[in-house]
Amino acid sequence: MRFKPGAAVALARRTHPIEWVGAIERPVRPNAPTKLSAELAATTPLARVADAALLLLAALLPFETTRAAFSVAGFRFTNVEIVLFITLLLGAAALAIDPARRARVRACIPRTWVLLLGAFALWAFVGALQAPAFEPAALRAAARTSVGLALIPLAVASLPRGRDLGRLAAAVSVGALLSALAGLIEVLSDEALGWLQWFRPNETYQGSIRRLSGPFDHSNIAAMFFEVAIPLIAALAWVAWRRGRSLAAAAGAALVLVLLEALVLTYSRGGIAGVVVSNAVVAALIALGKAEVRRRLVPAASVAVLAAAVIAVDLGASSTARTAIRRESSPDPRGHLTRSGADSRESAPPVLARHELWRAAFHLVRRRPVTGIGLDTFRLTYGPVIGLRQWDKRQHSNSLYVETLVSLGVVGAVVFFAWLALLVVDIGMTLVRAGDVWQGAVAAGLLAYLVHQVVDYFLLFSATGLLFWLLCGSWLAARRASP
Repeated sequence: MRFKPGAAVALARRTHPIEWVGAIERPVRPNAPTKLSAELAATTPLARVADAALLLLAALLPFETTRAAFSVAGFRFTNVEIVLFITLLLGAAALAIDPARRARVRACIPRTWVLLLGAFALWAFVGALQAPAFEPAALRAAARTSVGLALIPLAVASLPRGRDLGRLAAAVSVGALLSALAGLIEVLSDEALGWLQWFRPNETYQGSIRRLSGPFDHSNIAAMFFEVAIPLIAALAWVAWRRGRSLAAAAGAALVLVLLEALVLTYSRGGIAGVVVSNAVVAALIALGKAEVRRRLVPAASVAVLAAAVIAVDLGASSTARTAIRRESSPDPRGHLTRSGADSRESAPPVLARHELWRAAFHLVRRRPVTGIGLDTFRLTYGPVIGLRQWDKRQHSNSLYVETLVSLGVVGAVVFFAWLALLVVDIGMTLVRAGDVWQGAVAAGLLAYLVHQVVDYFLLFSATGLLFWLLCGSWLAARRASP
């Protein structure tokens, strides 16, 4: 269907008129439609290519190579970065020539998101330019964050219907499942897969216990990715069941169990808490809504129950699991490290407990309370603050909230936390009002990020950082998606 210039915008306004009440978007009329017209799903050939590139990016996220796939003028790009930039270029071009996509983006993205996330990105560059040290690292991190934010409108434009959300869920799930299977083979055989060295520098150990990491840099990153994929697969299984495809639904349930087992074997306590709490909260919110849609809580409730069951069985049946979860493993006689990075334990920098990292972070906040020290520089600067001459320069503060505060100061943190608060309120209100299966699945992934990142930080890692911003765009799309 061909749209005349301006017609798509007019159609969007007719199908979903909105007004702004404070920071929450609400229909003007009580009976106004809450779904954007399916007519806006019309796409050009370029838009279909852009949509395919977005799906490829989602599936490829776990498999970023450690070596650059392409270099030009001194700049080095990994395979994921190349696909990311191609996706951004195609998506921007599709938006430029397709008024339907532009209308959808304008109708779906709240102005408060634009203002707050725009201020957040701008302040990241301000903080980088004011960074007391390591300004290039801070500028790179600010640029990486801005690129991630650009995925939000592209996801909104690419996901106008429930089936489009299903395709994105399938793409993320394929990457997660391949990663989980590789990790399970390693853990069960207790032998490293050589080809995984293309994607990660080292394996992850807790003392002498191998933690499942697959192709990810660290097992905690793997856990975060699995936390997002699990409710997405559960939603795919539920859709298959509702359409009478019982075999596909059973296969989906089996894959959920596989990913839950892989998640437990990462021995990530934040990951285990994240998947249970996020899905339980989503199920509870949908249960508070209208009686006729309460059956939609089944995917989230099932994930929460299955996760609790798998965790209980693993901890009850395996002393290794109990030891790893308690962080009580003895040193590995083979010399492996909790975060491998050296050939011997003696030459490795210390891996600090969270409370020590947080103490150093708050000391740095007192030094620079307004602009912070710049994104991605805490790991490079915290050592001398606590009297260390050598420290692990890969170790962040292990908390999204602490890292944001120390990196961007009080101003940047208030802006970012205000946006997070709006996101959480919007999730709660939407799910209580009329949460559907895709809203529930995406919300569970977003809430898992917020829960897990109390004790970890993921936004500057390609796999989990880009996935987070994709989920944010998917949430806005799910709120307006046509069936």
